[in-house]
Amino acid sequence: MQKSQRAVLGIVIAAFALAAFTAGMVNWWSLKYGPEVPADDRDHPAATPAIADAAHAHEGGHAALADVNDPAQVLNLPANEAPGVKVTMLPAADGGWDMRLALSNFRFAPANAGDQHIAGMGHAHLFVDGNYLEQVDAPQHHLAALPVGVHEVTVGLNALDHRAFASDRTLVAERIMVKSTSRRPATLPTEVKTIELRLAGNRLGTGSNTERVKVGELVQLRWKSDAASSLHLHGYDIEADLSPASPVSMLFLADAAGRFPVEVHAAAGGAEQTVFYLEVYP
Repeated sequence: MQKSQRAVLGIVIAAFALAAFTAGMVNWWSLKYGPEVPADDRDHPAATPAIADAAHAHEGGHAALADVNDPAQVLNLPANEAPGVKVTMLPAADGGWDMRLALSNFRFAPANAGDQHIAGMGHAHLFVDGNYLEQVDAPQHHLAALPVGVHEVTVGLNALDHRAFASDRTLVAERIMVKSTSRRPATLPTEVKTIELRLAGNRLGTGSNTERVKVGELVQLRWKSDAASSLHLHGYDIEADLSPASPVSMLFLADAAGRFPVEVHAAAGGAEQTVFYLEVYP
């Protein structure tokens, strides 16, 4: 081998060695100094496969909530004729949620009912974070474990032809901001502490602006409002938008003691103001 060839070969070998050393250093640096994984997220799935594939799950292509102004998507009925739904969610042993649907003016259709409209009959659609997840055909339903964080869970009633029911141009649906955490107690709560709250002019109406609960209770703050606004429950860090046509609930396990304010911010602008306090006692 000529001297010049040996020199070139030596340069090539040195380059490969340098590249391997650099890659090793980068890997060591990322392991030692890379971003810390929050403790609450360790050993917890980023998303369940069912939820990750939610937008592709429905044969009818219902990958979004219905537009209440589109008669092809919505069956609008007077308030005295429209069905109603109220959803209760309880934590399940497998990390998911057991859902119970309390219904009025509505019954679930049998499996062979077909897709022709029958008054007061149909099924429900379940959405997670605005994406269609699955059809619900019974008053009891199990929702798979949600990733750690706050998620919008919506259950809406639909006719057999898949049109969404509406009452006076408001969708017949319940919208719940659910806080999912990997820190579940050994004994799961079997009931929900529900607190009904109504805003008028972005101020709390009648009743006390302070409620007390205990650590370990499952708490649901059910909000209604006469104006569009945004809410923020501090401490538990749950945010939600609401309007007269779209009430919302906040559902969470009271696992931290303290006094936590809820602030409201009007959609039309203006400073945030505290409208409610939740006191959590040991």
